[in-house]
Amino acid sequence: MNRIVIFLSSFFILNIFASSAFPHAGPHESQNCFITIANNTARFSGYQFQSQHPDQAYCRVLPDLGSVVIKIEPVTSGLINKKVSLQLLQLHSWLDLVFNPDKALLSLKKTPLQEFNNGVVMMQTDIQQRGVYALAIELQLNPQETRSEKYFFLAGVPVTEILVLFSGCILVLLTIIFLRQLRKPKFPQKHSQ
Repeated sequence: MNRIVIFLSSFFILNIFASSAFPHAGPHESQNCFITIANNTARFSGYQFQSQHPDQAYCRVLPDLGSVVIKIEPVTSGLINKKVSLQLLQLHSWLDLVFNPDKALLSLKKTPLQEFNNGVVMMQTDIQQRGVYALAIELQLNPQETRSEKYFFLAGVPVTEILVLFSGCILVLLTIIFLRQLRKPKFPQKHSQ
């Protein structure tokens, strides 16, 4: 009985891991997708139209390389009619990130100041290397004052496939352990004299 309970518990836990392998499915309301800048909130969305899921919005992990459309849309009303500039940065040195953060990120592309037209600011770019990227968002509060915030994300990392493979390996390992437990005798055999 205990073996069945352990097996079913393990299977249930693996299903939880497998369902978390699809972090971008369903509504795009994860707290990881929001950026707070100057006490205002905006939503980050990344779209990869050449991927297997062209309608899917991604947050912290863009699974494929290639053409990407990054969209920032205001959630709070304080961003309406404000000008914003977007700059795509790529992490090129982990050591510099720790010891000299100003030199750790390389600028790949920057947009000029633009207003939130129709509630959205967009940038289209081409990402060809796996790695850590940041989107620097510079918000112009008035002509003399700006605020900026960085939003970090991964590109070219197929997290879904990695988690599914990991879950499958764990399931195979638990199945092997379960089958070995079934082969063991339940009670030690007594030798008769």
